[in-house]
Amino acid sequence: MLTTLIIKDFAIIDALEISFDDGMSVLTGETGAGKSIIIDALNLLLGGRATTDVIRAGKDKAVVEGSFELDGAWGANARQRLDALDIGHDDELVVRRVVSRSGRNPVLLNGSLATLGTLRDLMKGAIDISGQHEHQSLMDTSEHIRLLDRFSETSDLSRQLAKEFHELSEKRADLDSLREAAKERSRRLDYLRYQLDELSSAELRVGEEDEILEELRTLQSAEELQTLSQSGVSRLYEDDGSICERLDSLLHELHRAEDRSSVVKAVAAQLADARAIIDDATHELRALNDFNAEPQRLEELESRLSTLNKLRRKYNSSVDEIIAQQVEMAEELSLLEGADSRISELAAEIVAIESKMLSAAVTLSERRKSRAKALEGLIEAELADLGMAACRFHTEIQTAEAEPAKLTPRGLDRVEFLLQANQGEALKPLAKVASGGELSRLMLAMKRVLTSSDEVATFVFDEVDAGIGGAVAARVAKALAKVAASNQVLCITHLATIASYADHHFSVSKHAQAGRTVSAIRKLDDTERIGEIARMLGGLSITETTLEHAAEMVERARLRVE
Repeated sequence: MLTTLIIKDFAIIDALEISFDDGMSVLTGETGAGKSIIIDALNLLLGGRATTDVIRAGKDKAVVEGSFELDGAWGANARQRLDALDIGHDDELVVRRVVSRSGRNPVLLNGSLATLGTLRDLMKGAIDISGQHEHQSLMDTSEHIRLLDRFSETSDLSRQLAKEFHELSEKRADLDSLREAAKERSRRLDYLRYQLDELSSAELRVGEEDEILEELRTLQSAEELQTLSQSGVSRLYEDDGSICERLDSLLHELHRAEDRSSVVKAVAAQLADARAIIDDATHELRALNDFNAEPQRLEELESRLSTLNKLRRKYNSSVDEIIAQQVEMAEELSLLEGADSRISELAAEIVAIESKMLSAAVTLSERRKSRAKALEGLIEAELADLGMAACRFHTEIQTAEAEPAKLTPRGLDRVEFLLQANQGEALKPLAKVASGGELSRLMLAMKRVLTSSDEVATFVFDEVDAGIGGAVAARVAKALAKVAASNQVLCITHLATIASYADHHFSVSKHAQAGRTVSAIRKLDDTERIGEIARMLGGLSITETTLEHAAEMVERARLRVE
């Protein structure tokens, strides 16, 4: 149950705080006073999206905060969700929404940051808002099947069917694309096979080009390298007075003196290492002297390099990049070669999904039809209570043949509500038979029937009295009072009759303050309430008779007297 609503810098509201109790609370005031802003604020608390348009001019942010008592069925579910989120509650939930011009719009649940999705999930069942737009939804036949599913408790099955239909549509589109691409696929297969045959024959290796160039440089310099090898070996090792000979002589002298100096010993060790390095270098140079530049090998390398260069020019890539392309083409070829089998697999998957959906759609259709009669009876009983006893309400369900092509996201059914407004007339679509007042009462009847399974904590009725008056208004007021006997009800109204049935009465007004328009709301005491109802009855001219009439209406409403 909503206990407190705080609004700051929201539209024309500067700052206000409203405390609500159980029972029926009405909000009244002149048109444009700001009553609908209350609805907009409540929508934010339910997880509605907000734009900077709601921020009061000259302010950086707007704030809406609501406190909820966690009672009833919704409260029990909310406590479980809060516990799962590790958010403390003490049987109370405070929802705070901030809308800022900077774009940072935090959502807080009992002071803890939360996502908009979490808020929406948590607030399901907290507040149900009914407004004039719902009258129009009754005229939208696509909404009728949703309302029937809600009553039939088949909404989950319907949503699952819609999800599967989306999956089915995607698979059908994929299958069409595969079949459409069959000719192009054949041409692409030929191209890939030709390219891969060429590259496979080339037997490319990563780094091969660099290896060939290195070996070619060596072969092309073979004679010069042999000369360098011979000269190096001679100077290092073979000539009289070679580096090795002179180094060996020095080492001999150092070894004789190393017992007398640690420095000499260390130098001797270093030169011994150098002698070993020279031996290794000499060995390498000798191997280079043994190198024989075979003309045949040179031709092989040049031929291979020519092949690689041709491929590089053709593919406009390096050899390593061509190898990567070869891998990609092989993968594509594999996929394309498996396309025919994929078509068969996909077609089989589609058949399986269609079969499953048809079975679910038939079950859903049977459930809808079995519950439609119960809905009709309950709606007609409610309409009779609202002064429309002569009306007949009918749920027309047209079911298509159980064929895959006839499936829709809602199954096989088309649902439309029909109404016989007057005795002797035919059942007709709501758009052709229902007046504004009749739609108001039908919407209220539908709401009362559907809410029996909703376990909603708070109902908000925004101008549900549109198009009605007199005795009908009294019946609507009594119907609202019945809802308020078990649920909290907030009602925005322009009718004195409905206002007279309230347990709590709030007046919404606007006035100029420091050159700006400000909307305000306050709870009326008994005397002020009589005055407000008198205003609703008599406008600007409020007489003693009007006040007496208003007082009498309140008393009769309290006693539930017609």
